[in-house]
Parts: sequence; C-alpha cells; structure tokens
Amino acid sequence: MAIARWVKTLGWGLGAGIVTLIGFCLLSPTLYTEQFIRESIAEMRRYNDPLQVPGVVYKRRFADGSAIAICMEHACCSGRGYNATVIYDSEGKVFVNTERIFCGYEELSYDMSAVPAKSLAEFYTGLRDMSLKPR
Repeated sequence: MAIARWVKTLGWGLGAGIVTLIGFCLLSPTLYTEQFIRESIAEMRRYNDPLQVPGVVYKRRFADGSAIAICMEHACCSGRGYNATVIYDSEGKVFVNTERIFCGYEELSYDMSAVPAKSLAEFYTGLRDMSLKPR
C-alpha cells in the first residue's frame, strides 16, 4: 500500500509540474511582451520630444511640427518570442500594437515612411488597419 500511495503521489506531483511548465511556456511571451511595453513607455515618456528618445527604431517629424518615435520587438528578429510595437507622440500619447508583425526594423521604417501625413491625425488615420491600442 505504501508503494502504491508513493507512486500515486509521485504521479500527481509530476502531472502538476508538467502543467505548471506548460503554463509558464504559454504565458511567458505575454509576460515579456507586457514588460517590454511597460519599460518602453516609461523610457519614452522621459522625453518631451519623441525625436530625443534614444534607441528607437523610427522617428519622424511632421510638417505641423508634431513628431513620433517608435520602438518594436519582433519574435523572429530578436528571438524573444513576442511581437510588440510602441508609438510615442509629441502630444504625450502612447499607442501599442501586438498583432501587426513587422519583420525587422527595415519593414517598420518602410511602412511608417509610406504613410502620407503632415500631422499626427493624418498619420494615425493612415494606420487605421493596425489596431492601435492607447496606453
């Protein structure tokens, strides 16, 4: 009886460990995504002018004087397992997208430069299909 109880306990312990490991593997990209977004927003908001934010992938000043800075992570480029794009503008607004996948900094820069805009409003209108979420 003692051996059967021990085997049963071991089985439950291994099962719980496997479930925990699977849960961690499924949730860790989400946790890292949120960490990247929080840290990026905190860093970007330290600057009044988005063009002064260091280490971002893309910066742009519009004809009306407004500006944006964009940072991103892409799973296949960084190997970090998640996709996230953070846009910070000169009005202090932040928008996030974790669905649109830019395969590299070049694609993001190309796509953002291709949006015809002379102001933030025109730029955001040009990104309608990107499902931006305000933060």
